[in-house]
Amino acid sequence: MRIFFVWLLFLGAICVPGAAQENPKIDAEQVLKGIPAVDHEYYLDNLDQGERFYRSGYYEGSYRAFLEIYEKNSQIATLNYKLGVSALFGEYPQEAAAFLLESLPSVADDYYLLLGYAYRSAMDYSRAREAFKQYNQSLSSWEQSQFRPVYNQLLNECEYGSANSADSVPAFVINMGPAVNSYYDEYAAVENARHERIFFVSRRPDQLPDIPVGRDIFEERILEASYSDGVAAEGIEIGRLNSRFNSGVSGISADEDFLFVYRGKKRGGQIGVADISGQKVKKPDNISAKIDHKVFKETTFAEAEDGTVFFVSDRKGGLGGKDIWTARRKRNGSFTKPQNMGDVINTPFDEEAVYVSPDGQTLCFASEGHPGFGGFDVFKTERNRDGEWMQPVNAGQPVNSPFDDLFFFPTADSLVAFIATSRPGGYGGLDLYKIRKDIRIPFSIAGEVIDRASGSALYAQLSLVDTLKRQQVLTAWTDSVTGEYLISLEDTANYVLQASAQGYKMEIAGIRKAQSRNAAISLDFQLEKLKYPYTLSGIVYDKDTEEPVQAEIVFKPIDRDSVSHRIFSDQESGRYSITFADKFDLMMSVSSKDYYVSSSQLMLKNTAGDSETKDIPLEKSVITYTLSGKVIEENTNKAVPAELAVFEPGAEVPFHTAYADSATGKYSIAVYKEGPFLVEVNADGYFFNNLPVQFDPDTTLQVVNIELKPMNKGARIVAEDILFTSGKATLRAESYPELNRLARLLKENPSVRIEVSGHTDNTGSANLNKKLSKARALSVKRYLESQELSPGRIEYEGYGFSQPIAPNSTPEGRAQNRRVEIKVIE
Repeated sequence: MRIFFVWLLFLGAICVPGAAQENPKIDAEQVLKGIPAVDHEYYLDNLDQGERFYRSGYYEGSYRAFLEIYEKNSQIATLNYKLGVSALFGEYPQEAAAFLLESLPSVADDYYLLLGYAYRSAMDYSRAREAFKQYNQSLSSWEQSQFRPVYNQLLNECEYGSANSADSVPAFVINMGPAVNSYYDEYAAVENARHERIFFVSRRPDQLPDIPVGRDIFEERILEASYSDGVAAEGIEIGRLNSRFNSGVSGISADEDFLFVYRGKKRGGQIGVADISGQKVKKPDNISAKIDHKVFKETTFAEAEDGTVFFVSDRKGGLGGKDIWTARRKRNGSFTKPQNMGDVINTPFDEEAVYVSPDGQTLCFASEGHPGFGGFDVFKTERNRDGEWMQPVNAGQPVNSPFDDLFFFPTADSLVAFIATSRPGGYGGLDLYKIRKDIRIPFSIAGEVIDRASGSALYAQLSLVDTLKRQQVLTAWTDSVTGEYLISLEDTANYVLQASAQGYKMEIAGIRKAQSRNAAISLDFQLEKLKYPYTLSGIVYDKDTEEPVQAEIVFKPIDRDSVSHRIFSDQESGRYSITFADKFDLMMSVSSKDYYVSSSQLMLKNTAGDSETKDIPLEKSVITYTLSGKVIEENTNKAVPAELAVFEPGAEVPFHTAYADSATGKYSIAVYKEGPFLVEVNADGYFFNNLPVQFDPDTTLQVVNIELKPMNKGARIVAEDILFTSGKATLRAESYPELNRLARLLKENPSVRIEVSGHTDNTGSANLNKKLSKARALSVKRYLESQELSPGRIEYEGYGFSQPIAPNSTPEGRAQNRRVEIKVIE
């Protein structure tokens, strides 16, 4: 991932010192020092591969190759410098400082500059400031004068970051997933007027190259993805919007029916407008030459409902770099002369990715020059009463970060916006994220529970109840010595708090709703000691499974239809307890979701003693579907202690997890729908197995024994759900769950090496099929490497149609032969 600059072809290069880091030579003799001769070839290969990847800008690859050497010899200054650079520009920027500190300033002239960027990426702004100062002091007087604007901006970022790094905007920043994002850059997402499609830019190639290279060499393409309930499907290239060269999303009209599109070469192109209101996207038409100048770079473009437009350009007359300009659309469709927005908005550095609200009163944009955390940050400005734009305000964390954050676009959902950012944790380069506002109001309740008469502390139970959901949220206990309690909650609701202690009358108090985040509410209880208390307690549990059940327990006098007491059993243990002021005959009703109500009479008047234990079994009111059997080893039938995770179709998180017994291999899974489900079975030392499950209408029981294949040398499996675009080696989005499971399996078995092999049916020539199958195997290898797996653990080969596993004479057989296999080679 790039840290402090974004290389976008239609945006142009944003140049800062350090973007072209130095390339000191690593001494091969130092690399081999202390390494047995038998391993020399292996480590020299790693050195050669690391150097090639470093020169080509494939920093993820150079990091892994250099790290292999580092683990054997960590005292080579030039190696540590290049590891730091590779981490900084690759996927591990927060590790960069540690490697650079093991290097020496004499290795490269830009050492302190890169060390400053490394500290900044870890939000260690005080150390970053010192490193930038040391870099500035290392320059000649002339070099200092040339560096001064950047130096001042870096110091401003350190000052701003130090003062604001602890602040947080209540929001979640959520990666939009592998259907949209890839190792390559994705950015500039907008949605259409019906909010069921998004358009965005990607720089992924049609086919992964045989030799890995940096992500910056491929052309931009506009992709379209269906978008429903906040989830984007796989992006598809739209031919009408894309040209032979680069094509990018510049913006969208206020009514979201027209897409502004940049199309052209690196140093020149034009902005067009395409009608996207129908099912088929129309070809773009060029807009006015006053706005779209061939000589300069016009990039993002936004238009308010009144026809005022805002666009980014490096045309003459600006403050430096790329600025935001404005103009107004005339009735005849032409535009007035563009005006620079001035130094309130623009800086000597680059401004980018402008967005205007439909009413024209709010402007969002990205800037490198306003005070921020580093790189591009998102800023917001509004018009005052006089119609003038106010000083831009940094959007704060977590919207912004020390990395590049830009292309902010509010969606139709007022709580959600799109953003592109290069922060760590994504799939590579710029990724598309959703920013979802956190509307929760976390708060705390604290107080004490004491005896009303004596004032002494009581050991009491506090039960927090949501009155609308009619369920107990949590149970807490007071300190046995002080009687104090503290309850922390993530959001407000219609809560009441019940305080109860053995031999005391239960008290209930309403909780006023907190009005501000992290408010502290004080609530004390004074409990009255009862003269003739009677305590009823027990456990509510599932009649069949004997698992605890959270239930609502209501008590009514037998002769009246009014509730005298209402309590809830504990969610974890199923326990309940209540103390009555005296012995009365009561009707007890116990209810819980998906269970039949259990009612019984409590004839307490003539009951001896002052307490009673009453356990309540509840019977399920819904159909339970059970999948059971054994998990066994293939061929030997030996029991395997495995984990079984149950997934809804398309879900990434299981809704239920079960475990096979270590002695017998037996398992049992209970669900409350007939399916379909996917059961993923994992065990240490075995290939995972996926079991699709669908219950027939006339049965609630399936018995299935699941065989797992040991990961022994020579063992192989067919990876069923790895799919490619027809005739290409491009992985389809449906493949990512299977590939992620495979990556997780390899991480859990770090000593295993595999071969990924591609196979085809016999349609077409042997030569073309062999090339295609090898390219597909390489795509799988590259994906696994992107999941932090060492390239040395993964071989790949393409066998075309030379190794069929089914007859090629039927469509079904040919489908089986088109496969990817995973073979253990070590």
